[in-house]
Amino acid sequence: MSSTILFGLSGSRRRQQNVKLPVEILCTIYVASPGYLTTMTTSRASSSDSYQWPPDYSHLQFSFQIRMEIAVDEKAARVNVGGLLRDMMRRVHRHDSTTVFFDVDEFEVPPEDTFVPATFGERFKVEQVAIGKMKKVALGFFMKTNMTFSAVKIAIGHQWLRDNKVYLREQVMPFQFGTDLSLVGFYTMEHPWFGNVHAVLETITNAWVEATTVSVSAEDEQRLRQLDQDGVIKRGTGINIPFTLERSKLTVKTMDPKKSPFSCDVWHLYVPRKYHSNAVFINDLAILDAKKLPTLIPQGLAKVNPTAFYQRMAKHSKFMHEHRNITIQSVTAEIYKKLVTVETNSDKTHTLKDATDVSMRS
Repeated sequence: MSSTILFGLSGSRRRQQNVKLPVEILCTIYVASPGYLTTMTTSRASSSDSYQWPPDYSHLQFSFQIRMEIAVDEKAARVNVGGLLRDMMRRVHRHDSTTVFFDVDEFEVPPEDTFVPATFGERFKVEQVAIGKMKKVALGFFMKTNMTFSAVKIAIGHQWLRDNKVYLREQVMPFQFGTDLSLVGFYTMEHPWFGNVHAVLETITNAWVEATTVSVSAEDEQRLRQLDQDGVIKRGTGINIPFTLERSKLTVKTMDPKKSPFSCDVWHLYVPRKYHSNAVFINDLAILDAKKLPTLIPQGLAKVNPTAFYQRMAKHSKFMHEHRNITIQSVTAEIYKKLVTVETNSDKTHTLKDATDVSMRS
């Protein structure tokens, strides 16, 4: 059955792509970020493809959709969010004056902008949520620049980011769904840099759909019927919950003093906060009842069973270590014989004599 999936690219500007899937997909799936999806598939889908920026900005190489998160004490009476945003933009401009910022509606925001409190929240989709004894304030904006995202953070200053407890992330999901995204789980045993993101999204989607048809407890069956009645699901056919995969680094800790914490890249599965409860419910059914997502680790496992969470993430970390290099293709027997051994400080490394020895498949 043919279905249309909308790929989240640059806020309100999206490109539709028809994809053949075995089920009717009701949900809107948002994936990738500029320059990310193109590294993994032949299908180009970045904001520079889907949206023709005005000629004045055509000389700027990179486009970013950014979520800015600020951690503050829950007892804090107020946070000068506008002041932090303005200071951050000025820091970037001091490093590269050609960088241009835009609000969520894609109107340009000059660094000297005097934000109007009455409209600031809507212009940048400001949201806040309590997290334990802290609260998080999130807002979004677009940026066109000649700097990479890492270079942008360096221009702002890592010390400034730490002192102000500011976290910058490339948001994938369009800002129409807000900036407050909730974590559902981690998709493991697949490389988040070089894996097939379309295949992962299809796997999750099909598993969620099938989870609505399995035999469950009376309580869960009642909830499924209610979700069907509310239009959140269409049992056996589709799920009306927008979700996204974002590549990010995760630090895993343990209470066991004999085991060390470690960090690894992994795909994070997010939904807008208002969908979180239903997404977690359906995701749990897909893992525990339908048994269709063996490599997806629920975020809640870290609290319920931290030992099991550590072990499963350690397995993924080992997988990442073993797949840390991209496979070199089309290496003939003749080329292979050109391998030489380079020894530096007793560390032997096998390498090719020069780059011309490798024939990469485009």
